Amino acid sequence: MLKQTKALTILMKGIDSLGFILSDPESVNATNFDILLKDIHLDIIEINFLCNGKAKEILEQVLRIVSEKGLIRKDIKGAIEADPIGRLIINGKLVCLLMPI
Repeated sequence: MLKQTKALTILMKGIDSLGFILSDPESVNATNFDILLKDIHLDIIEINFLCNGKAKEILEQVLRIVSEKGLIRKDIKGAIEADPIGRLIINGKLVCLLMPI
C-alpha cells in the first residue's frame, strides 16, 4: 500500500513514468498488483518493473489489469526487467517462453 500511495503522490507532481522495484518475487500476485496499480492510469504513464525473477508473472498481472480496465494493449508503455543470461549462469537453464502481444 505504501508504494501505491507514493506512486500516486509523485504522479500528481507531473511525472510521466513509474518504476517499481519488487524485491520479493513471492509478492507478485493478483491481490498485490490490484493494490499497487489501483488508480494508476496505465494508458497515460509508462510503467516499469525491476524484479528478481517473475517477469512472466508480472506481465500476466499487468495484462490482466489492462484487460479488466478495458485498455488497449498497444497504448501501454513500459518495461519489465528480465535477465535470462544471469539465470543461465546461475542454474544452467535458459527458458524463454514467448507470449504474443
